[in-house]
Amino acid sequence: MVTGPAGGKPERPPRGRAPLVIAGLVVAVVVVVLAAGSLLLTSSSDSSSATGEAAEAGADPDQPERSPGVNPSESPAQGADPGNGGQETGAPAESADPSETEAAEAYTVVHDRVPLTLRAPAQRTYTHVEPDDATITPNEGNYLVGGVEFLYGNWNPAVAGLEFLTPTGLAREPGPESCRTGQRTDVLPGPVLMADLAEGDPVGSGTLLCTVTTEGDLAMLEVTGISDEELPEITAELTLWDIS
Repeated sequence: MVTGPAGGKPERPPRGRAPLVIAGLVVAVVVVVLAAGSLLLTSSSDSSSATGEAAEAGADPDQPERSPGVNPSESPAQGADPGNGGQETGAPAESADPSETEAAEAYTVVHDRVPLTLRAPAQRTYTHVEPDDATITPNEGNYLVGGVEFLYGNWNPAVAGLEFLTPTGLAREPGPESCRTGQRTDVLPGPVLMADLAEGDPVGSGTLLCTVTTEGDLAMLEVTGISDEELPEITAELTLWDIS
């Protein structure tokens, strides 16, 4: 047993500084942990906020930012200048007008204003008009004959009149272009009976009848007169063009 001097109480050994150091280290560790936790919470909050904003904007926060209006998945248009913002150089190509791409038809006169007279056909006969040959054949008993485009028929008085064996239209004025347009776009629906001829509607003096013949030519029959008889006499002038 260790006794102090002069028989007093035993002297306690001096306390070391180790507990104070340990306490200081514990406090420092706690401070560091709290600071790190605060930083983690702040970073997580900022990340969540950025993610939410990106989701609202429809963007992927993990993708690199790109310039507005530019889609990296799309390559510049063919003929575009990348150094000019992807804009195409030169004027854009214009679509062609189909009517301009069609080869224009050429017309060559074959018969020019040949006078024709269609007299009233006999009972149960037809008068044939053949524009390709510029001929008339009266009193034919056969209805369907090759090469015939116009008929003046009197087979049955109830339906006597002009008949058309090829699509026939009305031209607005003389000339192949107008005749071709009428033949295509203003086609008569059927025969023109005697009563209609007497009234001049749709066929009367001055009417221009146009058709493409069985030989592929363009024929224009201009009616120049219709008599006042029950079965009238019809006068006309025939013009024929070759189409090429």
